[in-house]
Order: sequence, then structure tokens, then C-alpha cells
Amino acid sequence: MDHLTLAQLLGNYGEFIGSIVVLATLVYLGVQTRQNTHVLQQSVRMHAASMYRANIDGVINLQAILAQDRDLGLIWKRGLADEDLSDADKARFEAYLSMWLFDLEHKLYARDHEVEWEELGGLTALDKHIEGQISYFMDCSLARAWWHEHADRTLGPVFVAKVNRVIQA
Repeated sequence: MDHLTLAQLLGNYGEFIGSIVVLATLVYLGVQTRQNTHVLQQSVRMHAASMYRANIDGVINLQAILAQDRDLGLIWKRGLADEDLSDADKARFEAYLSMWLFDLEHKLYARDHEVEWEELGGLTALDKHIEGQISYFMDCSLARAWWHEHADRTLGPVFVAKVNRVIQA
């Protein structure tokens, strides 16, 4: 049997220690990767919730305008019921309608460019909201007339195509 020299023994011992250090480093990196993934997932969920809240705030703000402006509230209600409106009231109705449509267009844009909607019930929940609002507005002849006259030069082509599909359905 060969006797190991001190240099060989120290070399073997060094290789063993080195492999332990490499293994410990791999375990450490695995733990760090898992922690970073968890933090990233939390950040994505928080961003999704923030976007969802921003969209709700948009609707609340639009509703607050009607709640605080009695005249506009009555104009909006009469316009959606296809009642006759004066030229001034028709202009206010159309301005408010365009605010709603811009809000819906923003939601459609966010839906197409933010994966976080998956965290909030999937794309179908947002699509149902957008399509429901569009159907509601476009049941009104005044809103349809505004749409046919102004949509192409006021709103983006993706949103215009979406609304036109809903109107045709």
C-alpha cells in the first residue's frame, strides 16, 4: 500500500473542502432564487391590484361627476333613454360619453398590454365589463350617432374595431 505524502493528503483534503463549498454555494443560490421569485410574484400581484383599483377609480370618478352635477346626470339619463336633447345638452352628453369611451379604451389597452389581468380573473372578466358597457351605451341612438360620426377620428383603431364588433353582435 502506498503511503500518501503530506502534499497529496492536503490536496485531497482541499478538493473535499472545495466540493463542500461548491455544494453550499449551489444551495445558497437555490434559496436566493426561490426568495427572489417569491418577491417578484408578490410585486406582480401588487401591481395587478393597483391597476385594478385604478380602473375602479376611473369608473367611480365618472359616476361621481354625475352624482355631483344634477343637470349632467339628468342629461345623461335622458340621452341614454333616447329622449330629445337641446343642442347644448347634446354637446354635454357627447362630451361625457367620450369620457366613458376613453376610459373603456384605456382598459382595453391595459388588457392587451398587462399580463396582470390574469391575476384578476382572466381576460374574460375585463372583456365582459368592456363589452357590457359598450352594449349599454350603444343601445342609445344618440351614442350610436356620435360613434358613427366621431369614433374613427377620436379613438384608437383597436378600440374602434372592438366596439364595432360588439355593435354588430
